[in-house]
Parts: sequence; C-alpha cells; structure tokens
Amino acid sequence: MPHIAQSLHPLLCRLSVRASPDELARWSQSARFLGHATTADWVRTLLQDAVLSHHRGGMVSRELRQLRGELGRIGNNLNQLAHAAHLGDAVACSDTL
Repeated sequence: MPHIAQSLHPLLCRLSVRASPDELARWSQSARFLGHATTADWVRTLLQDAVLSHHRGGMVSRELRQLRGELGRIGNNLNQLAHAAHLGDAVACSDTL
C-alpha cells in the first residue's frame, strides 16, 4: 500500500536485516500470501503501520505467548476427555462446562 510521500521520493536508502534461509522463505511466502509484490514492500508496510499506530512490537509476542498457553490448556483438557472416552468413562457435559 504505497503512500503518496513514498511515490514522490525515490527509495535511496537501504535497511538490512540478517535472517536465516528459513525465516526469509517464510517472510517471502507471507508477503506474497498477503498480496505484496515483494518482501521489502511487505516489511515497509509493516514498519509504516507500526509508526502510524505507535506499536512497539513487544505486545504481539506477549499476546501470542498467552494465546499459546491458553491453547495448550484447552488441548490438555481435550486430551483428557478423549482419554476418558476411550476408557469408556462417562463424562457429563455439565462437568466439562
């Protein structure tokens, strides 16, 4: 999503980021999936969005860790229910909700 200010000024500066081949492949795939012509265009959009929203970046990883923990607990509960069902134990819906 090009901004007017970008189209008036040529992109003369370079920003480098070290990445593993796997990271670069995932980033490139994500960029294409999200409709960006290049990984650079996607990264430029992400950085511009962060500037406009005053987002510092740490919040997403904190939220993802919390969600991962919640999903782990849900998965654990599901495994316990499946185990009980395989043993032939009756599980009342009211006990699980």
